[in-house]
Amino acid sequence: MERRSQHLILNRLNLPGTPIRESDLRKGKFESINGVGATELDALEALRPGEMIKIIKREVEPYIDEDLEERYAEKMEEAHGELNEELYDEVREEIGEVEEIREGLGEFLDDKYKKLEEITEKSNRRKQERN
Repeated sequence: MERRSQHLILNRLNLPGTPIRESDLRKGKFESINGVGATELDALEALRPGEMIKIIKREVEPYIDEDLEERYAEKMEEAHGELNEELYDEVREEIGEVEEIREGLGEFLDDKYKKLEEITEKSNRRKQERN
């Protein structure tokens, strides 16, 4: 809120002013910008309850971006997607190596199971031959 609009609001609301002490070093500059005297903000709330919040809302509203949260969520989702792609690209080679190891392990185990079956069959045949 610009100082001019502050001054106009205070004048329009007919709030009581208070003289500024002569010993206050800020008096000259303040009064050159805002006029003579000062008004305490609690006077506004005391004389016109709820008016301060209305003024604040009216003055702040033009600066509120209603779409900000939605745009933020979209950007975060986009960033997560890009990050996931980058991470996948970084580990793709390692994933391939792990898959090769898994396939090799599967073949190794298949081979060992076949040998175990052969040994078991041989053992069973020998038992049958003895009986």
